[in-house]
Amino acid sequence: MKQLLIVNSAKALNAGASYATDLSGLEAGAIAFFELGDSALLSAAPTKNFGIALGGGADKMPFIIPEVDLATLIVNKAEPQVGKAFKRKFTMPTPVVGKDYTVVLVKKATVPHERNTWTCTVTAASTTAATEAAKFKKVIEDKLGDVFTVTVSGAAVTIDGKTVGDAWEAKFADALTGTSWAGSTDYVDAEPNIGDKAYIQDLASRCAAGKGFTDTHEFGPSVYPGYPEAVENTTYNVYTLRFKVGRAASKTRDERVAQLVHIAVPASATTLVAAIEDILLPSDEGSGSASGSV
Repeated sequence: MKQLLIVNSAKALNAGASYATDLSGLEAGAIAFFELGDSALLSAAPTKNFGIALGGGADKMPFIIPEVDLATLIVNKAEPQVGKAFKRKFTMPTPVVGKDYTVVLVKKATVPHERNTWTCTVTAASTTAATEAAKFKKVIEDKLGDVFTVTVSGAAVTIDGKTVGDAWEAKFADALTGTSWAGSTDYVDAEPNIGDKAYIQDLASRCAAGKGFTDTHEFGPSVYPGYPEAVENTTYNVYTLRFKVGRAASKTRDERVAQLVHIAVPASATTLVAAIEDILLPSDEGSGSASGSV
């Protein structure tokens, strides 16, 4: 099982519900936790196996994770992170007329049969570094102008990715072999945004089958009410619960399967975040630790 529960920023913990035995009033987007066999809703760390409910609104059945096994539970927290765009900078050496100077741009995370390599070559026609460096702008942007912006200043060539998180690598070849990339802020590997709206939407699509959305291509939005799931335009903390629910009796063997439940909570809802962390990450005491367990 792989599930995603998206909590609404305007809803307090347990909003609309007072007891675990009656969750019919739990407001849409509100979350509640309860220990199995107990009518009280949790406000502190559970001491035994517990359940999770996400409200669907008035007269709607809440979405329930019926049992989380406390003995095997591991909780990890991912906080929002601003991504980075790819960047590389190098200085053109003194060119030799007739020699080829090449930058190879390699796209990461491609699938079989998808093109992933572009070779950008300048053949020197002069011995002036700035003159030959200027040619890289046209060569690279002619091939990958929708991906990169190239800036030339004197003999320095800067390659900037246009999309945050779009992962590439760059290599030197031919007469540029042995050239060094500039360091510090001019050498940046792409990193995706974490916890923003697009991130949660993508995570929801990866968890769609757990809610029964199994045919989402093209006709999915019209066939399945509630798909795609609504996501606020904000940043989220994502709490990932990994656990294995076993069989308590009537068994000859018990091969437990790991289950994942992601809980996305708007980071701006600080009171709600603190209340949820009191339950899921009590040892961290709201410190913003990247991981913990109850």
